[in-house]
Amino acid sequence: MRIDAPIFAQVYLTDDGATARRISELDPAVHGGSAQAVAWSPDGKRLAFAYGPSITAGWGILDPDGGEPLIMSGIGSFAWSPDGSQVATGAAFDVLPAEAMNALEVSVADPTTGEAEQVGRGVLVGWHPDGERVVVLRFQGEPEQSSGAVQLVLISTTDGSEEELFLGARTARWSLDGSQVAYVVPEPSCVTSPCDHILVGHVASDELTDVAMGYEPVWSPDGRRLAYISDAPDGTRVGVVDLETGESVDLGPAGYPATWSPDGQQIAVSALDSPEGESVVRVIDVDSGELVAELPGFAPAWRPGSS
Repeated sequence: MRIDAPIFAQVYLTDDGATARRISELDPAVHGGSAQAVAWSPDGKRLAFAYGPSITAGWGILDPDGGEPLIMSGIGSFAWSPDGSQVATGAAFDVLPAEAMNALEVSVADPTTGEAEQVGRGVLVGWHPDGERVVVLRFQGEPEQSSGAVQLVLISTTDGSEEELFLGARTARWSLDGSQVAYVVPEPSCVTSPCDHILVGHVASDELTDVAMGYEPVWSPDGRRLAYISDAPDGTRVGVVDLETGESVDLGPAGYPATWSPDGQQIAVSALDSPEGESVVRVIDVDSGELVAELPGFAPAWRPGSS
């Protein structure tokens, strides 16, 4: 995404890493705010995006080859189902008190018509790899005492049945083949940053391995590495950990979760490190750590099947 006018962002698509074309037509007077986040459908044919001010006002679906966009309202986050037939929508966690999360609606929508049906309550985290359940975050404790923990819960999108997944974890991310899962678990009683641990395990086992200090884990396409964001004295940075060797490498400043190239050789991140202090998208070769390309913009998303 790029800033086209003061504090207003549109969605752009680049095919060669050097030039980009605008594919959104958001109007500040109509939509109330910029594009905030984007995500490709699994088949790479459609692009979902959120828009609005600091608290997102809505979401939409774009066809990068043209056509009328679908514009909906009333969410803070969204996630494509594994087969691309549905979009789960819900509220953003970082703008709400913890005890309020249990009352928030989570819905599943048709990305063609926008018709949605509520499936449960909580803060949307994402989809389970089976495509039949969504993952939400709920508060467990005493709200009046501001104490307690967060609980990951699986909700069936067909009958609403629930299964508690992990007490204390703030998010869960499965590898593309569904065989492994990464959790982000805050360190108890932590008062200084960094506090979050990334724990990884095979779904068929109860054993978890602490692989890094950080958050926003993103699996490489082959499931052998995780990109993640970590806090440092000079700001947030992106790292990649090799799950076979346990070795981590620092790949520089980053302000958004990384997105992997389909071949797993590069990552794209946004960072505030240009000479003018503006956000730029940095494409980095993971093995060498070399900067491959740099473009103006933020919140990159790699199109499935592209290079």
